[in-house]
Amino acid sequence: MNLPLAPDTATHFVVWGALLIGLVLGAAGQASRFCVRGAIADWFIYGGRSRMMVWVLVVVVAALGSQAVIGLTSFQPERTIAWSDRFLWSSYLAGGLLFGYGMVLAAGCPQRSLVKAGTGNLRAIVTLLVAAVTAQMTLRGVFAEGRVRTVDAWGLQLSGPQDLGSLLAAWVPASAGALRTGVLLLLVTLAAAWLWRRRADLTLLDWSAGVVIGLLVPAAWLLTGSSVSCPSTRTRWSPPGRERNRDGQRR
Repeated sequence: MNLPLAPDTATHFVVWGALLIGLVLGAAGQASRFCVRGAIADWFIYGGRSRMMVWVLVVVVAALGSQAVIGLTSFQPERTIAWSDRFLWSSYLAGGLLFGYGMVLAAGCPQRSLVKAGTGNLRAIVTLLVAAVTAQMTLRGVFAEGRVRTVDAWGLQLSGPQDLGSLLAAWVPASAGALRTGVLLLLVTLAAAWLWRRRADLTLLDWSAGVVIGLLVPAAWLLTGSSVSCPSTRTRWSPPGRERNRDGQRR
């Protein structure tokens, strides 16, 4: 995607595009009650599989769409945090446990809380505000130094991106792209077989919502990761009082 837009115009394009994606996500999420925490609770507590199946459908569509964006556009996934060459396993474990526990306490995942906040749910609004402020404090605020010196310090430095294709390429004589496609097709086939076997559990609304929400993921990658977005440089966290100059060196 190469759109010769001025920086201000590109910024407006991204902002309005993000608003549109958010509106579609909110509408589809409200109609289908899409929620990761709710899907897990329905399955393990009540025996209902429909919301978990919608979640799997979303993942399948999002994975296929994202790989299409990677293969057919100028999008560079290795510049994203998810493809970083630092495998922060301790951060992933600690963050996953805290995130999951928080979802249970908040009675919903952040996406569901966002949808509830849009309907006027005050509890969801408070949850979102606290989660947003805490996340920023952990990423670049007062909790950042503690995070970097503890859980982030136990990460592994990889020789390349941490996507499955790149990791397998170190052991299998094939390109990362081919391995990535093979893994994707295998997982999609297994998921599709399960969805087809249990298709009677899903309504037309469930299928539609799953496809729409899944397509929003590659749409967001295109919007924020293509050349239409305003160019920006990577920023690294620095402890308070130790800023970086233009060459990235601390001073």
